[in-house]
Amino acid sequence: MGPSEAIFSQLGTAGAVIAATIILLREIRKGNDAPSKRGDTMRPPSNGRIQALEDKHDTKIERLDMKIQSQSAQLDSLTKEQSEIRAIVEKQGGKLDTIIRIMRRQ
Repeated sequence: MGPSEAIFSQLGTAGAVIAATIILLREIRKGNDAPSKRGDTMRPPSNGRIQALEDKHDTKIERLDMKIQSQSAQLDSLTKEQSEIRAIVEKQGGKLDTIIRIMRRQ
């Protein structure tokens, strides 16, 4: 396994972790928004402190979701850039092999 293949496998793992985290956060959010199975259609009234904590928690989750999406976009960009660089390096490697063969013949 070459260095670029190792990087691709690491990026694949990182991308999978990011995607799984996004999915888990969305499922948690759906679970919090869905009515409970006991037939309750509304949450019981809460005091201001509990509501403030819930709002703070929701804000943190939204920030994390935005950061994860941003990092996912950056990861996609890096993956594309690395594949382009790999093609260039392989092309240059072929040129170097040709030059070495010519030098050996002389």
